Amino acid sequence: MYNIFMEFKNRLKQIRTERNMTQKNVYELLGVSPNCYASWEQGRTQPDISMIKKLCEIFDVSADYLLAIEDIKTPVRYAHGRFYILFK
Repeated sequence: MYNIFMEFKNRLKQIRTERNMTQKNVYELLGVSPNCYASWEQGRTQPDISMIKKLCEIFDVSADYLLAIEDIKTPVRYAHGRFYILFK
């Protein structure tokens, strides 16, 4: 059975390590405690929607990717009646 929280914790750690960031780098950017962030990566707790948004901004990924709904990392933006894939 699909467990979104298991997928989320795995995806969160994967993205962080791909970006060569430490947990300390991330929790300082988010303004949360070390224990708070570590508990997300361990799957003990989950961030609220505002923290998910900040994580997406820090890692430059879509919420769908972070939550393991989609496998496409690149954020997609909608503007002027069109979808845009942002490339760096």
